[in-house]
Amino acid sequence: MGKMRMVRYIVIIAIFIGVSCSKEPQLHLGPRIKFDETEIDFGEIAQNQKVTHTFEFTNIGGDTLIIEKVRAP
Repeated sequence: MGKMRMVRYIVIIAIFIGVSCSKEPQLHLGPRIKFDETEIDFGEIAQNQKVTHTFEFTNIGGDTLIIEKVRAP
């Protein structure tokens, strides 16, 4: 193996190791949901008073997020 070819392999391996050992957060391959908030306190509510709240969320993963079932605890 020629000297230049060996140097190329060493450089490629060094780059691969550098990227693999990076302390940067890794991209999540599957879907991953992140809520801006996870609970809301409406305080006191009069009987028959209707209240609503919208929970905002983002898919921070690397794949399509599919929401199939939603239920309250």
